[in-house]
Amino acid sequence: MAEDFEAAVEEGLRLSKRVYFGKDRAVAPPKPLTAMDRATGCSYLPTSPMLYAVISDPAIVDNPDRPSYQPHVHGRCDPRP
Repeated sequence: MAEDFEAAVEEGLRLSKRVYFGKDRAVAPPKPLTAMDRATGCSYLPTSPMLYAVISDPAIVDNPDRPSYQPHVHGRCDPRP
């Protein structure tokens, strides 16, 4: 499966080089992104509050018009192998 994904990415990169932007410079290709610089005192810890919720009864928060995208919530599949 990893080989298929790698092949698909390579194919996408190869095809993206064939995109013709024309002579109009208003639609010029995007400029390459510069490398992101991280401040020396920065850490990878979150800087904003994080909130997690445990929902014991999914029917309370589930929209009846759009059922949950998690099939195991409604017993349609077992997420554990």
